Amino acid sequence: MREQLNYVLNEDKIIGKGPNDTLSMVFDGIKKLNKGEKHLKITCDNADTKFKCDGSFGLIKKLYRKTTVNCVNHFVEIVKKSSTVVLNKAQCYGNEKGLQYLDLDSV
Repeated sequence: MREQLNYVLNEDKIIGKGPNDTLSMVFDGIKKLNKGEKHLKITCDNADTKFKCDGSFGLIKKLYRKTTVNCVNHFVEIVKKSSTVVLNKAQCYGNEKGLQYLDLDSV
């Protein structure tokens, strides 16, 4: 079954937007979603929900527009409730737990 892992980060806990941060989330997602597949196809774009691969994000965006959000936990609930077939999953990152940070400069 197709599923999408959405990383939810509190603005005051964001680790950054550079390659180390992005690849840390990609690597974490691969570990969490791996079910023994031999091939991996990754699609990257600028989060335009008009592309087929971003349809799941569009479901989140649609519900988000109709919901009052006061904290990260509210947004996590939006992600979970955005699809009826558990297509969207939320991966929280906070208090330096939940994500192994990779430093590519030290490799």
